[in-house]
Amino acid sequence: MARRVGINNNTPSYSDKCLILSKMINCIMKDGKKRLAMLILRKSLDYINNKFQMNPLKVLYEAIDNVVPYIEVRGMKVGGTSYQIPIDIPANRRLGLGLRWIVNAARQRKEATVWLRLAWEVIDSALRRSTSYRRKETMHNLAKSNQAFAHMGW
Repeated sequence: MARRVGINNNTPSYSDKCLILSKMINCIMKDGKKRLAMLILRKSLDYINNKFQMNPLKVLYEAIDNVVPYIEVRGMKVGGTSYQIPIDIPANRRLGLGLRWIVNAARQRKEATVWLRLAWEVIDSALRRSTSYRRKETMHNLAKSNQAFAHMGW
């Protein structure tokens, strides 16, 4: 049984925290500028800490837990007809998708700086009102509506 990443059911271990933060930095990074990506993440977490006096890592893990999808649909042709078949997502892909969605939604926001965009996207994701959270909900609703075809996936 795969373990959920986040603080709802259990707090991530130290190695999980390092993995999540390093994956987040790698998702933020552009053109190999890892130092800049680390600075962006640090500034956004400091902003969350200063603005709301909350532990920014807990807010980040809550946001990731809210955005991470657990089921997706894949197109499959059976007898000349295409079906959208819901399948479970493996744990490593799950985390990658969630982090990518948060970073891409942050890049499309209208705030002044990149770290401010990322900070507000993380806050909104933790509060379940962000673009990345709606994307997850859309994916789950699509899988739920195609649940009748689940027996075709193997």
